[in-house]
Amino acid sequence: MAWLYYECPFERSAVTAAIDVVELQPADDMPIFISSIILKVTSEIQEAQEEWLGVEIQRGGTGMTSGSGGSTAASALPTTPKLPASGFQFEEGNGTLATFTSGTTPFRDAFNVRVGLERLFTPEEVIGCTQANGGMVVRLPNAAGDALDYKGTVTVAEWV
Repeated sequence: MAWLYYECPFERSAVTAAIDVVELQPADDMPIFISSIILKVTSEIQEAQEEWLGVEIQRGGTGMTSGSGGSTAASALPTTPKLPASGFQFEEGNGTLATFTSGTTPFRDAFNVRVGLERLFTPEEVIGCTQANGGMVVRLPNAAGDALDYKGTVTVAEWV
């Protein structure tokens, strides 16, 4: 058994409301954790007004109802070509947010839209879940001041 690492790339345009940037759904008996988040806003380059956006990771307690409106569930991309396909599925850009049964929010932060967010979690800080939790999301919980475009990658480790 070992931890294998996968990339979950995302990109959205003209976002005007709260959104699940990435939704992760673990496979049976294959826990996952988020190793890093890179999120860059690409539409605020010449914006005169400073703006901060909240970002959070939410995890199910005993279940999750998947969101909708974004990409269909897909396997993540292996960090090296020889790795097997991921057991977990991810969706990106769900405008109808996932809901959780007895969920928690173990991570909250904010970032300046001009700078973006680059967060590498140390081994003591990683945020994980199992299929029993239902899943977890990286979410922008509030609408931005104006429509924004963003892109980035969430790196996820899976126990196989």
